[in-house]
Amino acid sequence: MIRANNRVATISNATIKKFKMSSQKNIMRYTLNLMVLLLLLVSCKKEKDNSFTVCSPDAITIRQILNNQAIIKVTGTIYGVYLLEQSTIDTKLIPCNLPIEFVQDNLQVVISGDVKFRPHIVNEPCCIENLVITKISR
Repeated sequence: MIRANNRVATISNATIKKFKMSSQKNIMRYTLNLMVLLLLLVSCKKEKDNSFTVCSPDAITIRQILNNQAIIKVTGTIYGVYLLEQSTIDTKLIPCNLPIEFVQDNLQVVISGDVKFRPHIVNEPCCIENLVITKISR
């Protein structure tokens, strides 16, 4: 029996059990939801993979270029500087190590180097390859 403001109220044992059960169910439900959320956050954690964009001299060499003519293009796109090799139709070579004095739009150069493996990125234009320059001249 509970007395409040001189009134007598009775709470049955069944009501107390029902309240305890619903509280326990809510605690279990919130705990389970929290565990599932934490599991999803941990399992979805992805490490940043720069292998698509970063030019690595250790990547697999696809082909070698030896004293080929090329034109340097400087643009405002995601690839600020690329080379167009004159003996190819549409291959853009992204230089890994282009000296700053060669960053000039439409500059004709002679290049030698190693074309490196570069996985295709979704929605990326065709025929983009990384180039590690071993020799460059005007």
